[in-house]
Amino acid sequence: VIANEVAEFLAAKEQYEKIVVYGFSGGAYVWGEVLDVMSQHESKYGPVGKRIIGQVFDSITVMSIETLTVKFPKVIFPTSTILQRILETYLRYHTAALSEHTTRHYMQSFEQLKNNQMISTPILTFA
Repeated sequence: VIANEVAEFLAAKEQYEKIVVYGFSGGAYVWGEVLDVMSQHESKYGPVGKRIIGQVFDSITVMSIETLTVKFPKVIFPTSTILQRILETYLRYHTAALSEHTTRHYMQSFEQLKNNQMISTPILTFA
């Protein structure tokens, strides 16, 4: 719902000729959802993409299942292999069990961030 509203807002506000998108933490996920909406209706939202001159994301969330399930546990528990394995097992279960409800949308959003064709402006990220 929010992604549709943001896309509609940007399309309606043609007076904003130069747009810089900034997202903090989950904002990158939301922007990926907006890009997904825009890419599905390119004839309507194509002009919006041409007005975007910058994309900046701070404290971006994990952008892949591999990073989430394998690397994240190592960051959280750097000295405990047992806790790493427990968290990795749980995250693998969680992403598989909720694939239809959350994981699929999560990955689709970040795929849009990485491979979107509507916006040619590079993305600047801060960890």
